[in-house]
Amino acid sequence: QIFHGEDCINRLALLSSPSGLFNRVNRTIFRSATLSSLLYPVLRSGRNLVLRLLGRKKIGGASH
Repeated sequence: QIFHGEDCINRLALLSSPSGLFNRVNRTIFRSATLSSLLYPVLRSGRNLVLRLLGRKKIGGASH
């Protein structure tokens, strides 16, 4: 099965190990499907803004 967007980040958080600060923070925040669906669009918009400010294009030219 292939997952995209907030579903993907949620699944990755559920599969992540509790070792390391990044993994613990990621797992804590994104293990909730509701929180993932709320935060993912915000994080994606932030990424797109930074790419635009740096004059860079998305890898593969994906339109989401």
